[in-house]
Amino acid sequence: MSQTLMSQAQAYWQARSPRERRVLQIWLVIMSCAALYFAVYAPLSKEINRLNRAVPLLESQLMALRGSKPEVVAVKPAAAQQDLRSAAFAWLSAKKISADVRSLSATQLELRATLPTVREAVSVAQTLRSELAAKVSTVQIKSDAQGTSLLLVLERS
Repeated sequence: MSQTLMSQAQAYWQARSPRERRVLQIWLVIMSCAALYFAVYAPLSKEINRLNRAVPLLESQLMALRGSKPEVVAVKPAAAQQDLRSAAFAWLSAKKISADVRSLSATQLELRATLPTVREAVSVAQTLRSELAAKVSTVQIKSDAQGTSLLLVLERS
């Protein structure tokens, strides 16, 4: 079948005048460029622009999570005196957030949770850091079709 199709295409091409062949070649180049633009360049450009806007915001939120502010300890003295794991459980229970909380040491806590969006995961991480008067030593946020997974390691001095 491909041989017959190929011979038909060759017969069609040979039947065209040189001027018609040139017009068809130009048309083919223009259509190929348009297809490449709309199928490859435009979607990639749109995604690059979206990431150019999102990455600086996410970087600033990450830097805010990693830094610890001494005034947080002064503002939240009750949370700072409470056991880190107990304080985390109390806060998560109050917000009705399901999470796996595990003590790594007396001063470190690992929290794993699945949340609907990246924005909510960052918000939970920031709020936990300030509410528990703890420093974020590790944060991992991964988003997929099931939701956004948050891995957070908090520590107190």
